[in-house]
Amino acid sequence: PAILMACDLPLPDQLITHGWWTKDGKKISKSIGNTIDPIELINKFGTEYVKYFFLTNNNIFMDGDYEEKKFIDKINNELVNNFGNLISRTTQMIEKYFGGMVIKKNNHDYKNILITKNNFIHSYTKAMNEYRFDTASSEIINFSSIANKFLHDEQPWIVIKDTKLKSFVNDVLFVAIE
Repeated sequence: PAILMACDLPLPDQLITHGWWTKDGKKISKSIGNTIDPIELINKFGTEYVKYFFLTNNNIFMDGDYEEKKFIDKINNELVNNFGNLISRTTQMIEKYFGGMVIKKNNHDYKNILITKNNFIHSYTKAMNEYRFDTASSEIINFSSIANKFLHDEQPWIVIKDTKLKSFVNDVLFVAIE
């Protein structure tokens, strides 16, 4: 705070710090040689995956643990297979069947998933306001699982073969992308 006070700048109302990190369940120490080189991690996995893991792997107010297997599993299960799959297949169908754009028509009743979406937005916002990035990311992954199930149940890739049902497919994809 001394530098802020010397510059006549306001002091922060709160300070958020994170817990300690361990590696494979052990305290990180140069003397035992189990340090984590962030540059090496970024070169191996990419910046976004590294940020995602460390931001979402544990409650920010508690200690966290890094294990490479846990890191790889989390990225594959949450980002690639779940969230990435939802975005990829939804955007590809919108491009393929509708030239890249769907229109909100509301010709079909999707009240349950829209209520779920509103609950998700509330839970996600609450978690973010409480600096619970682990909870917020879980909310995203849970909701993308629901959206994936919605797509699986509605099967727009099959229904589109009947041109009379194009409006139905539009609504399904609109709800999925929203």
